[in-house]
Amino acid sequence: MKPTRYLLEGFQRMEDTMLYPWDDYAARMAQTDFLEGNMEAPAVKSFFVRNAPFGGSYMLFGGLTEFLRQLNGYRFSDEVCEGLLRQGYRKEWIRYLAEKSRLRVAVRSHCEGSIFLPNEPPITVSGSLHDMRLVEGMIYRAINPGTLWLTKWHRIVEAAKPSVVADFGMRRAQDANRSTIYAYLAGCSSTSNSEINRWWDIPLVGTMGHEKVQSDGDEYLVFDNWLEYNPDRPVLLVDTINTLESGIPNAIKAFKKHWQRIITAGGKPAVRLDSGDLAYLAMAAVKMLDEAGLQEVAIVITNDIDEYVIANIKTQIHENSHRFALDGEYVLGRIASFPVGTKGATCFDQPALGGVAKIMEIDGFASIKLTENNPEKTSIPGNNSSAFVFRGEELLGAVLFPVKTYQVKNGRFYKNGKAVSSMRVLHPHDGTRQYTIEWGDDIVNRQYAPYDGEWFTTEWENPTLDTICERIQKDISQLDWSHRRPVKSHEIKLSLVPEIYRLRQRMIRQRALREDQLT
Repeated sequence: MKPTRYLLEGFQRMEDTMLYPWDDYAARMAQTDFLEGNMEAPAVKSFFVRNAPFGGSYMLFGGLTEFLRQLNGYRFSDEVCEGLLRQGYRKEWIRYLAEKSRLRVAVRSHCEGSIFLPNEPPITVSGSLHDMRLVEGMIYRAINPGTLWLTKWHRIVEAAKPSVVADFGMRRAQDANRSTIYAYLAGCSSTSNSEINRWWDIPLVGTMGHEKVQSDGDEYLVFDNWLEYNPDRPVLLVDTINTLESGIPNAIKAFKKHWQRIITAGGKPAVRLDSGDLAYLAMAAVKMLDEAGLQEVAIVITNDIDEYVIANIKTQIHENSHRFALDGEYVLGRIASFPVGTKGATCFDQPALGGVAKIMEIDGFASIKLTENNPEKTSIPGNNSSAFVFRGEELLGAVLFPVKTYQVKNGRFYKNGKAVSSMRVLHPHDGTRQYTIEWGDDIVNRQYAPYDGEWFTTEWENPTLDTICERIQKDISQLDWSHRRPVKSHEIKLSLVPEIYRLRQRMIRQRALREDQLT
């Protein structure tokens, strides 16, 4: 079976659907709904994240395809029912599940790979209250890690540009295959994870390890033999003994001997730096290679790096290349790639996203989760969607609006079928922070309906790896540089239409968990 470029097909091949994709408390609530006779109450649940990870201003939506694959493929099979009986659940509920056969949940969401903001719901599901309980686990399992990996790897790729990033995280990742697919979607050029090639058509890359030099005992002989047998992969690891005193000189000697063989094989020669003062060694290596007439030999930098380390290396090179009689841009142009392992694959500085899924509507009533004296943990009630607001090329922010009364058509908001000429929108927690959407602003809907509760809809795009990579680049290009920087990035505004703002404030004041009016 050939590896695929389609994301859904790859996930279908990679792993079976889970049998019990929920926390026990969710199933206990679902069973109780059934026993109370309240299982068919219509409900809406949204997933959101209160704070963007890694100190950033936005996230990239990952995990939608994983979630839809699990939802579409899940059945209350004999095996599932027998397991629930062993877990102590009631026979009458289990019979209900067997007759029900599957979860019937409609999905409205952002496209996979698109930007979303803190407190903006990138995915909303609707169906029976009973099914809302059980589907929550599928959402968490797919969206929390998928979004976290996609966002982290994207930050690393952005920091490295114009150099490329390779995924070297298989040795350390908690889930290497899932980390790798999101690394590639985020813009990594290749991976060292050979297993991923069983399912997806992703380029593989690898160089020698230190043990090759250790096992053979002679650094030059190792380089010589490596280029003899691998002229198409001519990357030499130069820090096993001493980078500048041994590794680079031996690499120069080996490159010169095998230069024509490398060129004929189409290889891209490079030295890999994997320890020590990486910025200093990069500049020194370029100097030594140039003096040897090997200006075409590139630099590859590894060793527990991430977006912060990469940014620091680039800054040091900019500021200090003159000490080596080199131009900073020239040295940076010689860095071909930053292969990243542990810190990308484990999301080292924040290994959990913290996304939550909350009931937003029950029986047509808006629902809220109240947290006394902590408005940031109080949810935004109602069945809401979101849109971006552009003024010319400037992104003003995202706006949440109730799907029952507002629509987005032809670049404008419509309320109850009538075009909105202007509207004040408000910060969720502070009504003094607001701005006016004007007639000429361009309103861009962010959500679509890929799944109708039974099957994929005609809106489902069945994305390829390339589709998602391209979407990420398009969305990121719409952001100001201040939103994109990895440290102290500026907040992108998330606002509410007045009806949602007033509803939320009223429910907070009245401590009302349900409310039926949007006024």
